[in-house]
Amino acid sequence: HRISVNSENPRVKGLLHKTTLLEEFYACAQIAIKEIIPSLDSRLTIILPGIQRIGCGICLSMVWYGKDYPILIIKTDLVPAIKTPRPRNFLHPPLTHKLNLAEHLKSAYIVQTFIGEGEYRTATTLFEQQVFLEPSLKSQRFVFLIAKLIVSKLKTEKWAPIHLKERLKYFDSRTFKIPVPSGFLLKSAFFYELENHPNPNDWKANCVVDRLIGMFKSMCKFEENDMSRLEGKEDHLYPSMIKNYFSPTTQPAETGFSAPYLANFLEQNKERLILKETCSETTH
Repeated sequence: HRISVNSENPRVKGLLHKTTLLEEFYACAQIAIKEIIPSLDSRLTIILPGIQRIGCGICLSMVWYGKDYPILIIKTDLVPAIKTPRPRNFLHPPLTHKLNLAEHLKSAYIVQTFIGEGEYRTATTLFEQQVFLEPSLKSQRFVFLIAKLIVSKLKTEKWAPIHLKERLKYFDSRTFKIPVPSGFLLKSAFFYELENHPNPNDWKANCVVDRLIGMFKSMCKFEENDMSRLEGKEDHLYPSMIKNYFSPTTQPAETGFSAPYLANFLEQNKERLILKETCSETTH
């Protein structure tokens, strides 16, 4: 949502001016990091680029040297927000009311993604957090984690071992990346699927593959071309734009790259991939 904000408090008014909040937050974060580094767990280290500016805050890069994960890269986004009264005319998606998030509808949190003079974008992190923390959505979160795992398996990060990077090389030296849905897009697809399937039985172990197919198909559009019509084949799936679930008007829609391939693969291998009802609770 877009929200117009002003304040009589000189300090707050100063923070609301263009990118002042982001600049001050970045400066404070640099000082804070230097102070907390000595107190960090010996297995956790800040790595280059350390603190990096992003559109609405900062990104902190770290690495964890543990037993289960000898080298685990951790990137955490930190976004400053200002709490304001929430306008009464705000519209909310059905999921907001189904999960009884009324308590969180009393206030709005704005982030300094500058839209126009005095206009800002409201943060949706609080709503997303409540969805993922909801105790009754344990099975649903399991499906989301599987979707994240599928997408992450198609990525090759800069720090990946050489033998993995070799698989994605062409012309001997150039590497390419498989385009995959972004994390923001995957969350929105999950929220839409959650809205369309409120029945907990639709998220049981034997329905996991169906929910995954639904998530990836929501990022696609169906088109019938002349060749498929002549051959009597089904309509083809193509990547499509999908709007952000909680911020459809202020967040740009994103394209579900590779979603058709993932949806088709899951459908073609559904019987082989389907999870048995005997899947234990510990798996979740």
